[in-house]
Amino acid sequence: MPADTTSDKLLITIGAGKQSIALLSVLVPKWKNIRLGVHSDGSAARLTGEFPDAEIVKADLDDIKSVEKLVNGVNVIYHFGPSLHPREADLGIRVVDAAAAENRRNPGVIKHFVFSSVAGPQIRKLPNHACKGLVEEALMESGLPYTILQPGFRMDAFPLKAILGQQNAEDPSAPIIYKSAWRPEVVTSFVTLRDQSEAAKVVLEERERHFYATYQLVSTPVPMPYIEFVERAVGTARRKVMVGYKGFEEAVAFYLNIIFGSEERADPEVRDGLQRTLLYYNHRGLLGSSTQLEWLIGRKGQSVEEWARTVLGL
Repeated sequence: MPADTTSDKLLITIGAGKQSIALLSVLVPKWKNIRLGVHSDGSAARLTGEFPDAEIVKADLDDIKSVEKLVNGVNVIYHFGPSLHPREADLGIRVVDAAAAENRRNPGVIKHFVFSSVAGPQIRKLPNHACKGLVEEALMESGLPYTILQPGFRMDAFPLKAILGQQNAEDPSAPIIYKSAWRPEVVTSFVTLRDQSEAAKVVLEERERHFYATYQLVSTPVPMPYIEFVERAVGTARRKVMVGYKGFEEAVAFYLNIIFGSEERADPEVRDGLQRTLLYYNHRGLLGSSTQLEWLIGRKGQSVEEWARTVLGL
């Protein structure tokens, strides 16, 4: 049976992330009964302003009692794992275990558990992929009705507007200089948050048809070098770009400063995971097929140019 979007209570475990906001944009207002998990008071205040009809619950995924409270009384769970968190697998498995326990106490109360994983969870060299693979395993063995989504590399991670904001004061027509955090010739497959969210909406609303399925979510029908993606995205605004490589140490420092504010404050386990991830991306991309996404959403995935025009409002 399809979901009852007026009465089923949907929990999004990490409600304040970019993926969650994109998903909510396609679920609201059809879904009337939504609970959003948050970790901080700031996130709670922001989500209350953006989604006043949603129930906001502050939760600590490290604390089983907090997780049990988070899943209590819900019917559908959509779980995003916090990428690069050193205990991402533990957090995800804790959510699965709490949901399974809730379902044993009240048989049938958990009608669907959807896990947003990643393309290639078998890749043990990538810590966040390996963590998500362990959560997938726990979900498969939980006894819960589940669906696993495996998105590719997200176009939305590229800061297109910020890049286009760069301009040479002496020569406004000069090419933009962009340094990638990995070697730009590496080939990968991309997905957009819009396509990913629409696919998730279909899975959530059609429900039973997608029980026990694993879907790879890729928008681009042919993998492409990262440099091609950047050139096409920037070219949508009729600008030229010269793409280079930051170098490994500079790339690590760049992300640690974004996450922690400085390299000195970085969590050693997060640093280790980030280093391993960037080393991998220097030589291998995430490759996937767009076939399953196209079937789910009933259309071709967004092209680079379509995504860029959406971002820029063109």
